[in-house]
Amino acid sequence: MGTKAGIGGCLMTKRTYHFKSKESRERRRQCMLGNKINLGRKRTQELKEKISGEKHYLWKGDSVSYKSMHEWVRNHLHKPNRCPFCDRNIELEVAYIDDTPNGDYSSYKRDLWFWRWTCTRCHMRADQRARRRKNKVM
Repeated sequence: MGTKAGIGGCLMTKRTYHFKSKESRERRRQCMLGNKINLGRKRTQELKEKISGEKHYLWKGDSVSYKSMHEWVRNHLHKPNRCPFCDRNIELEVAYIDDTPNGDYSSYKRDLWFWRWTCTRCHMRADQRARRRKNKVM
């Protein structure tokens, strides 16, 4: 049986290794052991508050993508064990539910009041009601 051949490189020493032998694989492993720049570094509470939320330099407010908005809501909205509408114990997803008469579904708001954890069936029903309500207004 032969050894597994390959090519690798060390980011710190800029060396290229052809690790055909155990010695060269060990050199590669040793090189990668020191490649942990921020691992284990603790941030102070002051620094966390300074760079979180709206204070962060990459904060975009409401003008974010569909995926980013849903991810933000999943991280900030408490997730119940059951669907609050049908009380079924199945997998839940976040749904944007605007109950105002002329609810604007074209743009999501970063307000947790408009978001709910629902099962897929209740989410689809809420979207259908919203489409019907929008068509009646037009």
